[in-house]
Amino acid sequence: MDRCWYHGNITRSKAEDLLSKVGKDGSFLVRASESISSAYALCVLFRNCVYTYRILPNKENKLIVQASEGVPVKYFDNLDELIEFYKKENMGLVWHLKYPVQREEEEAADEPEED
Repeated sequence: MDRCWYHGNITRSKAEDLLSKVGKDGSFLVRASESISSAYALCVLFRNCVYTYRILPNKENKLIVQASEGVPVKYFDNLDELIEFYKKENMGLVWHLKYPVQREEEEAADEPEED
């Protein structure tokens, strides 16, 4: 699957700039977490604000999204599965994932390994 939405090691600030340029609700990208080495950050634009969700691996290497309290925890085998799930409406994010923000040419994004 094409991971055009995966930006690797870009900063939170750079992610926010990229999403703000697009300016459409549901624009999203995934980047490597700046604070946790094995985690990712899912960044979603909604009403001109960027919402960042931490994606964490559990002990079995399943991925979970750290969402609001009360949102049921869902486990994913990989990033592709997670992104496809959150493209559906009303799944617990501020807005469903609609417009993948593609990497810029000069970004050296290391793709996460396939499972």
